[in-house]
Amino acid sequence: MGLIAERSIRAVIFDMDGTLLDSTGSVERCWDKLAEALGVDRARAPFAHGVPSIPTIAACRPDLSADDVIEWNRFHMRLEVEDTKGIVPIDGVFDLIAALEAANVPWAIATSCQGELAEARHAAAGIPRPKVFVVAEMYDRGKPAPDPFLTAAELLGVDASTTVVVEDAPAGITGGLAAGATVCAVVTTHDASEMRDAHFITPTLRDLQELLLG
Repeated sequence: MGLIAERSIRAVIFDMDGTLLDSTGSVERCWDKLAEALGVDRARAPFAHGVPSIPTIAACRPDLSADDVIEWNRFHMRLEVEDTKGIVPIDGVFDLIAALEAANVPWAIATSCQGELAEARHAAAGIPRPKVFVVAEMYDRGKPAPDPFLTAAELLGVDASTTVVVEDAPAGITGGLAAGATVCAVVTTHDASEMRDAHFITPTLRDLQELLLG
């Protein structure tokens, strides 16, 4: 018996980047270009995987006005939307989604990406599209706040406490826990030691499939 049956889970909510698809190359290239344009040291800038870019830009350059931060975010968005080279599905994603659908388990994506970028990366990876696809414009506070997952649960028509959140980054794990979900981490972008707050940690999506469905 898998976790979904054991805990009477009603839906699974996935992060996207680093969880369902690998966009690492694009992310690194675009943050490098942004850091250079902002005049900050990329190695020392507080860039955080899985966190929306507006608060990251504001943290890098606290001297910027709110309007300037928004303009820099637009610049960063253009860079990322135009750079989808090398974006690929994470190994095991197709089998996992097919298994969830065969078991009649609803699933959603809740990403920190803004809509245009989420669509570009999703299309580049070629992974199936869920009925519920939550992007940054659909909630007020990004990860590590619980808002993305609470929004996804609401649109799925379930209580967040009856969902599994699947994440690859500490900020998302914190958000999933704050939403009251059962949180599963996959070791794709962070070391397992950085994700020990998750309820469960799995090396791959194939291991996650076994955990969820047995």
